[in-house]
Amino acid sequence: MCPKKSKRWIANPENRVCDAPGSWYCTGQYPPALKSLIAKRKNFRQLEDFNVGQDAKSKKYQEEYHKQMSGGHPQQKAAKKLPSKAKKKKIKKGQFPQHGTDLNLKYVGCTGSEGKLGNDKEYVGGNSGANIELLQSIAWEKGKKYIALARVGSDGHSFVFNKKMKKPTEDDKGCNVPCGDHDGYVCGCSDGACGGLSAVKGEEHIRRWVVYSVGKKPDPAPEDEDDGGSYDGDDVPDDSEGEGGTKKEEKKTKKKRKKGNKKTRKSSDEL
Repeated sequence: MCPKKSKRWIANPENRVCDAPGSWYCTGQYPPALKSLIAKRKNFRQLEDFNVGQDAKSKKYQEEYHKQMSGGHPQQKAAKKLPSKAKKKKIKKGQFPQHGTDLNLKYVGCTGSEGKLGNDKEYVGGNSGANIELLQSIAWEKGKKYIALARVGSDGHSFVFNKKMKKPTEDDKGCNVPCGDHDGYVCGCSDGACGGLSAVKGEEHIRRWVVYSVGKKPDPAPEDEDDGGSYDGDDVPDDSEGEGGTKKEEKKTKKKRKKGNKKTRKSSDEL
């Protein structure tokens, strides 16, 4: 039976199953062409239907159905094995920066435990908790070797210290939150910024501390070679010298006037 014949069969009132002649309530039925396909269907039975007998085929069907729903289907397993472009590689020491300017920071590790940081740690916090270059400069000023950051928004928590931290233990998405001032580096996370992660055992607060060694403080930039850094303003005339020069010029002008007056008197006397 072709599709057109099936449609005509369904439209024929004689093929409708109504609860009474001329009633508006009529249950639908499939056209004869679909009987062979419908005969192959298997009605799903809930596991809770204890009053309904289940044969071996029904049990097998239910097992396969639940496997598919839980991701156990062969096609789903194959899909999981496909490489994902968005999948991030595991962070390794010395891998940073991933891009951008190199700040000469060496990645040490990530931990959710504040107690694993150096026991001589000094709290900084504020903007330095999200801005790694700022915290690096603070560490140099304080003479510290290591920095630890746990970012939350535009600021966060941060420490500077000298003593080496204990072996880092965490390596999850909270450790991979980029810094606010340089997204080529990661700055860890704090509280809600950790995306649903939990506090590690023994810690009250949710933290993922990312630790770096700051490296050697760069030497100061050389001064301008033209003046050698010892400019003393020689090209600007001194006030006292300027006044002295003016006085000398005034004296010379007076002398010229006197000479001119004398010449005028002589010429008048001769006349």
